Amino acid sequence: MRVFIGLVEVAGYFGRLKRGFEDLGVDVTFVDLSGHPFRYGAAERDDTGGGLLRGIRRVATALVGSNRRLRALHRVLQTLAGLPLLLWGLARYDVFIFSFGSSLLGFYELPILKWFGKTVIHVFCGTDCRPPYLNGTEMVGPDAMSIPACIRAARRRKRSLRRIERHADAIVNHAPQAQFLERPFISWAYVGVPFAAEAAEAAEAAPPGPGRPVRILHSPSNAEIKGTDRIRQAIRSLEARGHAIEYVEISGKPHAVVLEEIARCDFVIDELYSDTYMASFAAEAAFFGKPAIVGGYAAEELQREFPPEVRPPVLYISPDDVEAAAERLVADEAYRKDLGRRAREFVHTRYAPAKVAEVYLRIVRGDVPPEWKYDPATIRHLCGMGMPQDTCRRIVRALIEAGGLEALQLADKPDLQRRMAEFAGLGPA
Repeated sequence: MRVFIGLVEVAGYFGRLKRGFEDLGVDVTFVDLSGHPFRYGAAERDDTGGGLLRGIRRVATALVGSNRRLRALHRVLQTLAGLPLLLWGLARYDVFIFSFGSSLLGFYELPILKWFGKTVIHVFCGTDCRPPYLNGTEMVGPDAMSIPACIRAARRRKRSLRRIERHADAIVNHAPQAQFLERPFISWAYVGVPFAAEAAEAAEAAPPGPGRPVRILHSPSNAEIKGTDRIRQAIRSLEARGHAIEYVEISGKPHAVVLEEIARCDFVIDELYSDTYMASFAAEAAFFGKPAIVGGYAAEELQREFPPEVRPPVLYISPDDVEAAAERLVADEAYRKDLGRRAREFVHTRYAPAKVAEVYLRIVRGDVPPEWKYDPATIRHLCGMGMPQDTCRRIVRALIEAGGLEALQLADKPDLQRRMAEFAGLGPA
Protein backbone atom coordinates (compact mmCIF):
# COMPACT_ATOMS: atom_id res chain seq x y z
CA MET A 1 0.00 0.00 0.00
CA ARG A 2 1.26 3.45 -0.93
CA VAL A 3 -0.29 6.47 0.77
CA PHE A 4 -0.39 10.11 -0.30
CA ILE A 5 -1.16 12.78 2.35
CA GLY A 6 -1.71 16.42 1.44
CA LEU A 7 -1.87 19.28 0.94
CA VAL A 8 -2.09 21.27 4.19
CA GLU A 9 -0.56 20.81 7.63
CA VAL A 10 -2.76 21.48 10.68
CA ALA A 11 -0.94 21.82 14.02
CA GLY A 12 1.48 19.04 13.12
CA TYR A 13 -1.29 16.44 12.75
CA PHE A 14 -0.52 15.18 9.26
CA GLY A 15 3.26 15.14 9.63
CA ARG A 16 2.81 12.94 12.68
CA LEU A 17 0.33 10.76 10.84
CA LYS A 18 3.00 10.24 8.18
CA ARG A 19 5.40 9.17 10.93
CA GLY A 20 2.80 6.72 12.20
CA PHE A 21 2.46 5.12 8.77
CA GLU A 22 6.23 4.85 8.53
CA ASP A 23 6.35 3.14 11.93
CA LEU A 24 3.98 0.55 10.47
CA GLY A 25 6.15 0.05 7.39
CA VAL A 26 3.79 1.82 5.00
CA ASP A 27 5.17 3.70 1.98
CA VAL A 28 3.86 7.24 2.56
CA THR A 29 4.45 10.74 1.20
CA PHE A 30 3.24 13.97 2.82
CA VAL A 31 3.14 16.96 0.45
CA ASP A 32 2.56 20.11 2.51
CA LEU A 33 1.95 23.37 0.64
CA SER A 34 0.88 25.40 3.67
CA GLY A 35 4.30 26.78 4.67
CA HIS A 36 3.15 27.01 8.28
CA PRO A 37 4.90 29.82 10.22
CA PHE A 38 5.10 27.74 13.40
CA ARG A 39 7.23 25.11 11.61
CA TYR A 40 5.26 22.06 12.62
CA GLY A 41 7.17 18.89 11.87
CA ALA A 42 9.21 20.21 8.95
CA ALA A 43 11.23 17.00 8.96
CA GLU A 44 8.07 14.97 8.36
CA ARG A 45 7.27 16.53 4.97
CA ASP A 46 8.28 15.48 1.51
CA ASP A 47 8.86 18.03 -1.22
CA THR A 48 8.38 15.48 -3.98
CA GLY A 49 5.88 17.05 -6.35
CA GLY A 50 5.15 19.90 -3.96
CA GLY A 51 7.88 22.16 -5.28
CA LEU A 52 6.52 21.95 -8.82
CA LEU A 53 2.99 22.80 -7.68
CA ARG A 54 4.16 25.74 -5.58
CA GLY A 55 6.19 27.05 -8.50
CA ILE A 56 3.27 26.90 -10.93
CA ARG A 57 0.97 28.63 -8.46
CA ARG A 58 3.51 31.39 -7.83
CA VAL A 59 3.77 31.99 -11.58
CA ALA A 60 -0.03 32.16 -11.83
CA THR A 61 -0.16 34.69 -9.02
CA ALA A 62 2.60 36.78 -10.58
CA LEU A 63 0.83 36.82 -13.96
CA VAL A 64 -2.49 37.95 -12.52
CA GLY A 65 -1.16 40.17 -9.76
CA SER A 66 -3.83 42.32 -8.11
CA ASN A 67 -5.96 42.72 -11.23
CA ARG A 68 -9.50 42.01 -10.05
CA ARG A 69 -10.73 41.49 -13.60
CA LEU A 70 -8.42 38.48 -13.88
CA ARG A 71 -9.50 36.73 -10.69
CA ALA A 72 -11.40 34.07 -12.60
CA LEU A 73 -8.28 33.38 -14.66
CA HIS A 74 -6.25 33.19 -11.47
CA ARG A 75 -8.59 30.58 -9.99
CA VAL A 76 -8.38 28.51 -13.18
CA LEU A 77 -4.58 28.66 -13.23
CA GLN A 78 -4.34 27.80 -9.54
CA THR A 79 -6.59 24.79 -10.11
CA LEU A 80 -4.77 23.54 -13.20
CA ALA A 81 -1.48 23.83 -11.30
CA GLY A 82 -2.38 20.59 -9.52
CA LEU A 83 -2.59 18.57 -12.75
CA PRO A 84 1.09 17.48 -12.83
CA LEU A 85 0.89 16.41 -9.18
CA LEU A 86 -2.32 14.48 -9.88
CA LEU A 87 -0.74 12.62 -12.82
CA TRP A 88 2.30 11.81 -10.70
CA GLY A 89 0.08 10.62 -7.82
CA LEU A 90 -2.11 8.44 -10.03
CA ALA A 91 0.95 6.51 -11.16
CA ARG A 92 2.31 5.97 -7.67
CA TYR A 93 -0.28 5.94 -4.86
CA ASP A 94 -3.16 3.68 -3.83
CA VAL A 95 -4.63 5.80 -1.02
CA PHE A 96 -5.14 9.58 -0.96
CA ILE A 97 -5.71 11.30 2.38
CA PHE A 98 -6.67 14.94 1.86
CA SER A 99 -6.28 17.34 4.77
CA PHE A 100 -8.17 20.51 5.70
CA GLY A 101 -10.42 20.53 2.66
CA SER A 102 -7.45 20.61 0.30
CA SER A 103 -7.67 19.55 -3.33
CA LEU A 104 -5.47 18.96 -6.35
CA LEU A 105 -7.93 20.23 -8.97
CA GLY A 106 -10.65 22.05 -7.08
CA PHE A 107 -12.22 18.67 -6.16
CA TYR A 108 -12.64 17.77 -9.82
CA GLU A 109 -9.91 15.17 -9.35
CA LEU A 110 -12.16 13.09 -7.08
CA PRO A 111 -14.10 11.25 -9.80
CA ILE A 112 -10.80 10.70 -11.63
CA LEU A 113 -9.27 9.09 -8.55
CA LYS A 114 -12.34 6.92 -8.10
CA TRP A 115 -12.30 5.88 -11.76
CA PHE A 116 -8.71 4.66 -11.27
CA GLY A 117 -9.75 2.67 -8.20
CA LYS A 118 -7.99 4.83 -5.61
CA THR A 119 -9.15 5.03 -2.00
CA VAL A 120 -9.96 8.62 -1.01
CA ILE A 121 -10.26 9.83 2.60
CA HIS A 122 -11.02 13.45 3.49
CA VAL A 123 -10.05 14.64 6.98
CA PHE A 124 -11.76 17.83 8.18
CA CYS A 125 -10.29 19.97 10.92
CA GLY A 126 -12.70 22.89 11.46
CA THR A 127 -12.71 25.95 9.23
CA ASP A 128 -12.64 23.70 6.18
CA CYS A 129 -16.16 22.38 6.90
CA ARG A 130 -17.78 24.38 9.72
CA PRO A 131 -20.52 26.83 8.66
CA PRO A 132 -18.72 30.17 8.36
CA TYR A 133 -21.34 31.93 10.49
CA LEU A 134 -20.37 29.58 13.37
CA ASN A 135 -16.64 30.15 12.95
CA GLY A 136 -14.92 32.90 14.91
CA THR A 137 -11.85 32.58 12.71
CA GLU A 138 -13.91 33.96 9.84
CA MET A 139 -16.46 36.18 11.59
CA VAL A 140 -14.53 37.87 14.42
CA GLY A 141 -11.84 40.54 14.32
CA PRO A 142 -10.74 43.23 11.87
CA ASP A 143 -10.72 40.83 8.92
CA ALA A 144 -14.16 39.40 9.63
CA MET A 145 -16.39 38.63 6.65
CA SER A 146 -19.42 40.78 5.99
CA ILE A 147 -22.83 39.12 6.18
CA PRO A 148 -23.23 39.07 2.37
CA ALA A 149 -19.76 37.53 2.04
CA CYS A 150 -20.67 34.98 4.72
CA ILE A 151 -23.81 33.98 2.80
CA ARG A 152 -21.74 33.40 -0.33
CA ALA A 153 -19.06 31.50 1.61
CA ALA A 154 -21.67 29.24 3.21
CA ARG A 155 -23.11 28.42 -0.20
CA ARG A 156 -19.68 27.61 -1.64
CA ARG A 157 -18.69 25.48 1.33
CA LYS A 158 -21.90 23.47 1.24
CA ARG A 159 -21.42 22.88 -2.49
CA SER A 160 -17.81 21.73 -2.04
CA LEU A 161 -18.75 19.40 0.79
CA ARG A 162 -21.48 17.80 -1.29
CA ARG A 163 -18.94 17.15 -4.04
CA ILE A 164 -16.54 15.57 -1.54
CA GLU A 165 -19.29 13.46 0.02
CA ARG A 166 -20.31 12.19 -3.41
CA HIS A 167 -16.87 10.75 -4.18
CA ALA A 168 -14.92 10.13 -0.96
CA ASP A 169 -14.68 6.58 0.37
CA ALA A 170 -14.58 7.92 3.93
CA ILE A 171 -14.77 11.24 5.75
CA VAL A 172 -13.23 11.91 9.16
CA ASN A 173 -14.90 14.75 11.04
CA HIS A 174 -16.12 16.01 14.38
CA ALA A 175 -19.83 16.40 15.13
CA PRO A 176 -19.95 20.00 16.47
CA GLN A 177 -18.38 21.30 13.24
CA ALA A 178 -20.17 19.01 10.76
CA GLN A 179 -23.53 20.77 10.37
CA PHE A 180 -23.07 21.00 6.58
CA LEU A 181 -22.45 17.29 6.03
CA GLU A 182 -25.24 14.98 4.89
CA ARG A 183 -23.79 11.46 4.97
CA PRO A 184 -22.48 9.64 8.08
CA PHE A 185 -18.81 10.27 8.81
CA ILE A 186 -16.16 8.65 10.98
CA SER A 187 -15.89 10.50 14.27
CA TRP A 188 -12.66 12.06 15.50
CA ALA A 189 -13.51 10.41 18.83
CA TYR A 190 -12.29 7.08 17.47
CA VAL A 191 -9.42 8.36 15.32
CA GLY A 192 -7.32 10.49 17.65
CA VAL A 193 -4.66 13.19 17.45
CA PRO A 194 -1.17 11.77 16.76
CA PHE A 195 1.72 13.19 18.76
CA ALA A 196 5.44 12.34 18.83
CA ALA A 197 5.74 10.83 22.28
CA GLU A 198 9.53 10.79 22.25
CA ALA A 199 9.62 14.60 22.03
CA ALA A 200 7.57 14.82 25.20
CA GLU A 201 9.80 12.32 26.98
CA ALA A 202 12.92 14.30 26.12
CA ALA A 203 11.44 17.59 27.31
CA GLU A 204 10.52 16.09 30.67
CA ALA A 205 14.19 15.97 31.64
CA ALA A 206 13.68 19.34 33.38
CA PRO A 207 10.35 19.11 35.28
CA PRO A 208 9.05 22.04 37.36
CA GLY A 209 10.69 22.28 40.77
CA PRO A 210 8.88 22.33 44.13
CA GLY A 211 8.17 25.35 46.28
CA ARG A 212 7.25 27.80 43.55
CA PRO A 213 4.04 29.38 42.19
CA VAL A 214 1.74 27.27 40.08
CA ARG A 215 2.79 27.83 36.49
CA ILE A 216 -0.10 28.25 34.00
CA LEU A 217 0.51 28.29 30.26
CA HIS A 218 -1.72 29.80 27.58
CA SER A 219 -0.55 29.82 23.96
CA PRO A 220 -3.12 31.51 21.72
CA SER A 221 -2.72 31.48 17.96
CA ASN A 222 -5.41 34.18 17.86
CA ALA A 223 -6.08 35.91 21.17
CA GLU A 224 -9.54 37.19 20.28
CA ILE A 225 -11.06 33.88 19.24
CA LYS A 226 -9.32 31.99 22.06
CA GLY A 227 -10.86 34.19 24.77
CA THR A 228 -7.45 35.37 25.97
CA ASP A 229 -8.75 38.59 27.57
CA ARG A 230 -11.16 36.63 29.76
CA ILE A 231 -8.39 34.20 30.69
CA ARG A 232 -6.10 37.07 31.71
CA GLN A 233 -8.90 38.59 33.77
CA ALA A 234 -9.48 35.29 35.57
CA ILE A 235 -5.78 34.96 36.40
CA ARG A 236 -5.61 38.52 37.73
CA SER A 237 -8.62 37.84 39.94
CA LEU A 238 -7.03 34.69 41.36
CA GLU A 239 -3.78 36.53 42.06
CA ALA A 240 -5.70 39.34 43.78
CA ARG A 241 -7.28 36.72 46.04
CA GLY A 242 -3.87 35.50 47.14
CA HIS A 243 -3.11 32.54 44.88
CA ALA A 244 0.56 32.14 43.96
CA ILE A 245 0.52 31.94 40.16
CA GLU A 246 3.10 32.34 37.42
CA TYR A 247 1.12 33.00 34.26
CA VAL A 248 2.97 32.43 31.00
CA GLU A 249 1.49 33.47 27.67
CA ILE A 250 3.28 32.87 24.38
CA SER A 251 2.10 33.51 20.87
CA GLY A 252 3.62 33.37 17.41
CA LYS A 253 6.53 31.17 18.51
CA PRO A 254 7.91 28.06 16.76
CA HIS A 255 6.29 24.82 17.81
CA ALA A 256 9.47 23.65 19.56
CA VAL A 257 9.29 26.63 21.94
CA VAL A 258 5.67 25.80 22.79
CA LEU A 259 6.68 22.24 23.69
CA GLU A 260 9.45 23.52 25.96
CA GLU A 261 6.97 25.73 27.82
CA ILE A 262 4.48 22.90 28.19
CA ALA A 263 7.20 20.81 29.83
CA ARG A 264 7.79 23.59 32.39
CA CYS A 265 4.18 24.36 33.34
CA ASP A 266 1.74 22.78 35.80
CA PHE A 267 -1.32 23.02 33.56
CA VAL A 268 -2.53 24.76 30.42
CA ILE A 269 -5.58 26.80 29.53
CA ASP A 270 -6.28 26.01 25.90
CA GLU A 271 -9.18 28.27 24.85
CA LEU A 272 -12.65 29.34 25.95
CA TYR A 273 -14.71 28.85 22.80
CA SER A 274 -13.79 25.37 21.61
CA ASP A 275 -16.13 22.75 20.22
CA THR A 276 -13.84 19.83 21.01
CA TYR A 277 -12.38 18.29 24.14
CA MET A 278 -8.78 17.80 23.15
CA ALA A 279 -7.38 19.56 20.11
CA SER A 280 -3.65 19.53 19.38
CA PHE A 281 -2.48 21.89 22.17
CA ALA A 282 -4.39 20.03 24.88
CA ALA A 283 -3.18 16.70 23.47
CA GLU A 284 0.41 17.90 23.55
CA ALA A 285 0.00 18.98 27.17
CA ALA A 286 -1.42 15.56 27.98
CA PHE A 287 1.67 13.83 26.62
CA PHE A 288 3.64 15.74 29.24
CA GLY A 289 1.17 14.74 31.96
CA LYS A 290 -0.16 18.31 32.16
CA PRO A 291 -3.93 18.78 32.46
CA ALA A 292 -5.85 21.23 30.29
CA ILE A 293 -8.78 23.56 30.82
CA VAL A 294 -10.91 23.84 27.69
CA GLY A 295 -13.96 26.09 27.50
CA GLY A 296 -16.89 25.97 25.12
CA TYR A 297 -20.61 25.52 24.57
CA ALA A 298 -20.53 22.05 23.01
CA ALA A 299 -20.78 19.89 26.16
CA GLU A 300 -24.08 18.27 25.12
CA GLU A 301 -22.90 17.39 21.62
CA LEU A 302 -19.51 16.20 22.85
CA GLN A 303 -21.04 13.85 25.42
CA ARG A 304 -23.14 12.30 22.65
CA GLU A 305 -20.17 11.91 20.29
CA PHE A 306 -17.62 10.74 22.88
CA PRO A 307 -18.75 7.80 25.05
CA PRO A 308 -16.83 7.54 28.34
CA GLU A 309 -14.28 5.03 27.05
CA VAL A 310 -13.00 7.45 24.36
CA ARG A 311 -13.58 10.75 26.18
CA PRO A 312 -10.28 12.63 26.73
CA PRO A 313 -9.61 13.60 30.37
CA VAL A 314 -9.71 17.39 30.23
CA LEU A 315 -11.55 19.94 32.36
CA TYR A 316 -14.19 21.02 29.82
CA ILE A 317 -16.16 24.00 31.14
CA SER A 318 -18.54 26.77 30.22
CA PRO A 319 -16.57 29.91 29.28
CA ASP A 320 -18.10 31.65 32.30
CA ASP A 321 -16.45 29.13 34.65
CA VAL A 322 -12.81 29.63 33.68
CA GLU A 323 -11.84 31.33 36.95
CA ALA A 324 -13.40 28.60 39.10
CA ALA A 325 -11.76 25.88 36.99
CA ALA A 326 -8.33 27.52 37.18
CA GLU A 327 -8.71 27.97 40.94
CA ARG A 328 -9.51 24.30 41.32
CA LEU A 329 -6.34 23.24 39.50
CA VAL A 330 -4.23 25.80 41.37
CA ALA A 331 -5.53 24.92 44.84
CA ASP A 332 -5.98 21.16 44.54
CA GLU A 333 -2.57 19.72 43.65
CA ALA A 334 -3.75 16.13 44.04
CA TYR A 335 -6.62 16.63 41.60
CA ARG A 336 -4.35 18.50 39.16
CA LYS A 337 -1.77 15.73 39.11
CA ASP A 338 -4.38 13.00 38.85
CA LEU A 339 -6.05 14.71 35.87
CA GLY A 340 -2.65 15.11 34.23
CA ARG A 341 -1.82 11.46 34.87
CA ARG A 342 -5.10 10.27 33.36
CA ALA A 343 -4.63 12.56 30.35
CA ARG A 344 -1.13 11.20 29.82
CA GLU A 345 -2.31 7.60 30.00
CA PHE A 346 -5.10 8.36 27.56
CA VAL A 347 -2.94 9.91 24.84
CA HIS A 348 -0.09 7.41 25.21
CA THR A 349 -2.63 4.63 24.79
CA ARG A 350 -4.68 6.13 21.97
CA TYR A 351 -2.75 8.98 20.32
CA ALA A 352 0.69 7.58 19.52
CA PRO A 353 1.28 8.14 15.76
CA ALA A 354 1.30 4.42 14.94
CA LYS A 355 -1.97 3.92 16.85
CA VAL A 356 -3.68 6.65 14.84
CA ALA A 357 -2.20 5.31 11.58
CA GLU A 358 -3.61 1.87 12.45
CA VAL A 359 -7.07 3.46 12.64
CA TYR A 360 -6.61 4.92 9.16
CA LEU A 361 -5.54 1.53 7.82
CA ARG A 362 -8.74 0.05 9.21
CA ILE A 363 -10.68 2.79 7.43
CA VAL A 364 -8.87 1.98 4.18
CA ARG A 365 -9.78 -1.70 4.57
CA GLY A 366 -13.40 -0.82 5.32
CA ASP A 367 -13.09 -2.22 8.84
CA VAL A 368 -15.17 0.51 10.47
CA PRO A 369 -17.32 -0.50 13.48
CA PRO A 370 -20.82 1.04 13.55
CA GLU A 371 -20.03 3.03 16.70
CA TRP A 372 -17.32 4.96 14.83
CA LYS A 373 -19.91 6.53 12.54
CA TYR A 374 -21.86 9.68 13.36
CA ASP A 375 -25.02 10.74 11.57
CA PRO A 376 -24.94 14.51 10.91
CA ALA A 377 -28.74 14.54 10.82
CA THR A 378 -28.63 14.23 14.65
CA ILE A 379 -26.34 17.24 15.27
CA ARG A 380 -27.78 19.82 17.69
CA HIS A 381 -24.81 22.12 18.36
CA LEU A 382 -25.52 25.79 17.58
CA CYS A 383 -22.68 27.98 18.82
CA GLY A 384 -19.66 26.98 16.77
CA MET A 385 -16.25 28.05 18.00
CA GLY A 386 -14.08 31.11 18.50
CA MET A 387 -16.69 33.54 19.80
CA PRO A 388 -19.02 34.14 22.75
CA GLN A 389 -22.59 32.89 22.49
CA ASP A 390 -24.04 36.40 22.17
CA THR A 391 -21.77 37.18 19.23
CA CYS A 392 -22.76 33.95 17.50
CA ARG A 393 -26.46 34.69 18.07
CA ARG A 394 -26.10 38.18 16.59
CA ILE A 395 -24.32 36.84 13.48
CA VAL A 396 -26.89 34.10 12.87
CA ARG A 397 -29.73 36.60 13.26
CA ALA A 398 -28.14 39.01 10.79
CA LEU A 399 -27.56 36.18 8.34
CA ILE A 400 -31.20 35.05 8.42
CA GLU A 401 -32.49 38.61 8.18
CA ALA A 402 -30.31 39.26 5.13
CA GLY A 403 -30.70 35.97 3.28
CA GLY A 404 -33.59 34.10 4.81
CA LEU A 405 -33.42 30.62 6.29
CA GLU A 406 -31.87 29.31 3.09
CA ALA A 407 -28.73 31.32 3.93
CA LEU A 408 -28.07 28.79 6.72
CA GLN A 409 -27.64 25.99 4.14
CA LEU A 410 -29.41 23.60 6.52
CA ALA A 411 -32.48 22.67 4.48
CA ASP A 412 -31.49 18.99 4.73
CA LYS A 413 -31.73 19.30 8.56
CA PRO A 414 -35.08 21.01 9.23
CA ASP A 415 -34.90 20.46 12.99
CA LEU A 416 -31.45 22.04 13.24
CA GLN A 417 -32.58 24.88 10.96
CA ARG A 418 -35.56 25.55 13.22
CA ARG A 419 -33.41 25.47 16.36
CA MET A 420 -30.90 27.84 14.74
CA ALA A 421 -33.68 30.34 14.00
CA GLU A 422 -34.97 30.08 17.55
CA PHE A 423 -31.43 30.50 18.87
CA ALA A 424 -31.23 33.75 16.88
CA GLY A 425 -34.47 34.94 18.45
CA LEU A 426 -36.47 34.75 15.24
CA GLY A 427 -39.00 32.15 16.31
CA PRO A 428 -39.84 28.81 14.74
CA ALA A 429 -38.87 28.22 11.14
